[in-house]
Amino acid sequence: MRKNCFLIMLLIMAVLAGLAAASFCQERSPGRSLLLGPLVCLPPDSFEVNHLLPAPSVSELDPYTGHLGSIEIDWEPEINGEIAHYWVVSSDSEDFDTVLTCSLWDSGISSCSVHLSVEDTVYCRVYSVDEQGRISPSAETVSTVADTTAPEIISLAVNGSAGGGVWVSRPEIEIDYQGWDNANSSGCDLIRLAERDSSFSGVVRDYPSGSFSGSVSYRLSAGYERKVLYTCLVDRAGNRSTPLRTEIMYEQGAHCYPNPFNPERGEKANIVYRLNGPRRVTVYLYDRFGNLVLKKSDNGGRGWNEISWDGRNGRGRIVSNGGYICVIEGERDYKCKVAVLK
Repeated sequence: MRKNCFLIMLLIMAVLAGLAAASFCQERSPGRSLLLGPLVCLPPDSFEVNHLLPAPSVSELDPYTGHLGSIEIDWEPEINGEIAHYWVVSSDSEDFDTVLTCSLWDSGISSCSVHLSVEDTVYCRVYSVDEQGRISPSAETVSTVADTTAPEIISLAVNGSAGGGVWVSRPEIEIDYQGWDNANSSGCDLIRLAERDSSFSGVVRDYPSGSFSGSVSYRLSAGYERKVLYTCLVDRAGNRSTPLRTEIMYEQGAHCYPNPFNPERGEKANIVYRLNGPRRVTVYLYDRFGNLVLKKSDNGGRGWNEISWDGRNGRGRIVSNGGYICVIEGERDYKCKVAVLK
């Protein structure tokens, strides 16, 4: 009895070993079925092809994506009763002679995420798979690039004034920017602004941008005080430039821009003041010694008003370099400084 049981066990073990060997050979032989055994990432030409099986149409990828991130692959499912699965493959070769990642999805799925594992161009394909594990003929190829380079801000001006400190008298400001990307690849996707937040972890405002140069209108938060504005550029891959810090003095009285200005180049100083109602005001310009340089009158309205100065004195001559005091007499007196730099 024991001898018979032992022989039966040997027979079962021999059968199992034979099946395992057959499976081992079949898994490593060309033209095998995709679904035979565990899913392995081998080149598509390693698998059996069903030439009657249609390959799905795959949506184009964003040409640039973040450093070693994940990308979303979308495809249009084919209406075919033979399709049981979709096989998504990524490769660093356009010929797909090597496979980086692969995944198998049910026929009802039409998108998935693919992880980027190389800092270079990644190619993706989606194959249809039938019940026998055969794949569709060569599918269309889409690609993307892992962009690892952050953009840089070359120049930034607020209301035409560049530098670390700007005086403004209105909450609405105009920001002109110019940037650059060493990779010269993905282009600028947006300009991001935040007050008093260099980490951009708080309240930020994003403005879409299609290039590395342009301008955006921004409204400062309430309050007449010293403000700090941080600006950065974000490219299409999500890389962010080093934030640029700009101090802005926002006051309710009078203000002049651009400051300094060069009258020899045709520039004019715009003197801004605020009134609570319509009123005729008088503007006096004095040099640093207290001498009257120019006197002008203006009919101001309720709210913000502007009056320009071309840098000339009462005789029509361009004044010399230096600082000048502007006094505006109206419902109350406002003062501001104006600098001439030729």
